[in-house]
Amino acid sequence: MIMEQKKKVSAAVIIYDPVTSSILASHATGAKFKFDDGAPATGCWGLLKGEIDPGEDKKEAAIREVFEESGIELNPDEVEYIGYYYYNDYKDLEVFLYIDNKHIDHKSLKCDSYFENPDGEMLPEINAYAWFSWPEDKKFFYYGQQKVIEKAIKKVNSLYIDKLARESEVPLEHLNLSKDQKTEILGEQLHS
Repeated sequence: MIMEQKKKVSAAVIIYDPVTSSILASHATGAKFKFDDGAPATGCWGLLKGEIDPGEDKKEAAIREVFEESGIELNPDEVEYIGYYYYNDYKDLEVFLYIDNKHIDHKSLKCDSYFENPDGEMLPEINAYAWFSWPEDKKFFYYGQQKVIEKAIKKVNSLYIDKLARESEVPLEHLNLSKDQKTEILGEQLHS
């Protein structure tokens, strides 16, 4: 009798900078940085994420994974649940959003989560971080995450962009908004 294996679920956080329309990405140790021809490797960067431990709250897992993989301490009140997304045949993602108004310096991040390689050497799970413009640089993300991020960002735009424009100190023209979104926000500002 073949037992069906339960699909794993990881918690992921999209760390999004609304000023530059960029997403913070991490590079897993062992993944390519460059192709053999020297071109920057595509499909080798991803969101900060990790498995949800048994009995662990999915939001707590997301915040814990971000801290372990980058050292970033997120305030739970500033982390918003976006949704549950298909990732691949073996794993799905519970996706959260953190709006980065602090402009995190990716060069200062450090992974504190290690694995043992075949030679017995302990290596950090993540060995680099970068900001990528979305959607212009989406090719750098793992293919499965591209689809997740695309769906999540559409939801983020519909739920949060107008709120960000009203509540943040970021000038409206610096946010990546459609003309209709800007008109809607400006109209609300004029009538309030």
